[in-house]
Amino acid sequence: MGYRRPLLIEIYSEVHLAPGFMTQERFFDLVPKLKDLGLGSIELTQMSAIVPMQSQGQAVQLAPVVIPRVKCWSNDRKKLIQLSPDIIILNHVGDYLGWSNFQQFFDASCKVAANVLGSLPVVALSLNTIDKLTAPSKDFAFDHYFNCRGAIIPEWFSGVRALCDLSIGKGFFPNDKFNRQVQIQVRNSGDNTTVQILSIFLDGLSGNENIADVMQRLHAESNASFEKLVTDKTRAIMGGPLQ
Repeated sequence: MGYRRPLLIEIYSEVHLAPGFMTQERFFDLVPKLKDLGLGSIELTQMSAIVPMQSQGQAVQLAPVVIPRVKCWSNDRKKLIQLSPDIIILNHVGDYLGWSNFQQFFDASCKVAANVLGSLPVVALSLNTIDKLTAPSKDFAFDHYFNCRGAIIPEWFSGVRALCDLSIGKGFFPNDKFNRQVQIQVRNSGDNTTVQILSIFLDGLSGNENIADVMQRLHAESNASFEKLVTDKTRAIMGGPLQ
């Protein structure tokens, strides 16, 4: 369901590739072609992360690693592709440009990557959204804006006016073939209260599943999840659903 003034401030997809496929050397085969998509502002960075690791015959354990990353931005800083070992991340940042716009960006980027790399062995695909709502602190109550009847948010949060956090999830990839997460932060800033929600929908792929079909499935689930989160007051803030 679309809205005139969506809360969405960022939408991104993580395309997880077969282990060992996307080496650092292959980053730089791909970067020149991404410039053809209008992503010509290049940054070389690295990030720290905690990743699951497993030795033969041992349980999965979490370990810290440093991961190189190449960022390819559009000139207006609204579109971004990030390249790291065995993962391609596609971002739309800032004002939401609409699902069809993001879908075209996703499809074109994956097509270029497959052409350059010879194939695109996707083992998992995620769709992630960040929504942000700002409301006056004076009369703020969490359940005015978000549904605390237990579909996703526990009733325990009903009536809460204080700062709060909620982080829930199910599934642990790759042990499980899926992962779902909802992370909510409520913070004060002057006279306003800000609620930020990160939602993650990840599915492992099996056989010859079409990534475009998987993306559509994740998008439908993302929309349904959002509708379970918000109240009619929040829908009114977003201008009501588009007809």
